[in-house]
Order: sequence, then C-alpha cells, then structure tokens
Amino acid sequence: SMPDGGILRMTTENVTIEGPTESVDGEPVSNDYVRVSISDTGHGMSPQVLERIFDPFFTTKEIGKGTGLGLYTAYTTVQNHGGQITCKSAPGEGTTFEVTFHAVQREVQWPKVEDEQKEEARHAEGMLLLVDDEPGILLGTSEMLKLKGFETLIASSGEEALDRYDHYRDAIDMVLVDLGMPGMGGLECIRRLIRRNPEVKIVVASGYPEEKEGGLATKAGAKKFVKKPYRMDALIEIIHQVLEDDK
Repeated sequence: SMPDGGILRMTTENVTIEGPTESVDGEPVSNDYVRVSISDTGHGMSPQVLERIFDPFFTTKEIGKGTGLGLYTAYTTVQNHGGQITCKSAPGEGTTFEVTFHAVQREVQWPKVEDEQKEEARHAEGMLLLVDDEPGILLGTSEMLKLKGFETLIASSGEEALDRYDHYRDAIDMVLVDLGMPGMGGLECIRRLIRRNPEVKIVVASGYPEEKEGGLATKAGAKKFVKKPYRMDALIEIIHQVLEDDK
C-alpha cells in the first residue's frame, strides 16, 4: 500500500463507548474498550474497493499475488473474539484500521501449554483433500479450513488428486473437488476416486449450475454440491454434514 515508502503508525488507547451495558454469558460487560489503530500514508482505497475489503476471495492484486483472504481472516477472528474492526480510507489519503475489544477488568489466567495442546486435539475436525486448478482459491481455502481445525492436502489437478489419494487414503476423510479443471477434469476424477473407494466422501465445488454439472457429479458419487464463489461458513456447514453422515 506504500510502494514509494511512507509512515506506518500503530496506536492503542482506552476508550469508553456510550450505550446500553451488554451481557455475556450472564455477566455484565462495561462500556470500557481497548482500541488498536493501524494507519498508513499509502495511496488509499476507492469507495467501491472499501466496501468489499472484508469479502472472502476479494483482492485487487494480480493473479498469484494474493488470495483475498487476509482481511476476511482478520475480520472473522476479531468477530469471534467479540470485537469490532472498521476501516477508513480514501484515494490519496491513506488507510486506517481500528480494532476494538472489551477491556478486561480482571487478571487473565493464560492456559498452560499442555492445556493448549489438548484444546487443539479436541478441535481437530479431520483431513480434507482439496482439488482446484486456481492457486488462489486452493491455497486460500486451505488456510481458512486450517483455521477452522481441519488438516488439508492440496492438489491442482485430477491426476495429482488421485496420486495424493493413493498415498494418504487412510488419513483422508473427505475430498473437495472443483469440476472445471484442465486435463482429467473434476468429473472423471470423481469417477476414479469412487472406483478406488466406493465409500469415499466427495463434495463438488463449482461455478457451473448445480442442475447440470452438479447433477452429473452427484450421479457419479459426490455427496454434496457447493456453488462457487462460496462463503466459508456455508462450505464448513456442508463439510460437517458430509463428515457426520453415517456416524
């Protein structure tokens, strides 16, 4: 954002935001907050870009330079911790992000390393094989699923997916396959995975209409269809449905 250099400024402050006192888990929460501000003197953003910066997979960078998941990840992380994140920007006037959290009124008891390891193990959701020929979507989806507790393997073609499956079959719980890939293609990849293991759980992610290509994939053995571009929460819900099936 500052290709010619500039100033990056970070500040923290205690603030009081007037309004009704909230309650979390039955405990009252005060109107005292901690605000972290990060600002730069870069080229700024247009209103059209500004209104989409927290959307998943949205990026103004050229192909291969960004996944469009950085700010989406920051947004969901802050939201999950009960905070708020906002952005102010205009062309030629730089950008300022503000992250606000409730102030903690008591001493924080940090978990021991053993407790953290137990918590990580408890949230392990399973191993997913992701198959897509678009690097941005493949890597971005992989990173987001890791944040949600999944382990991932990636493949950029149907041929590579079969090779991955042959090597890690016993560890893979589900396969997420894009249909529109060069070479073998997603549909043929699904058919060959089914031949290897009739019980394999497959979800199809595609920009093609569900009624046409999605129907063919389902007939071939896929469990579910998710339309691209997909929202991560919708994808997670479908993955859980498929993984919990037959349990």
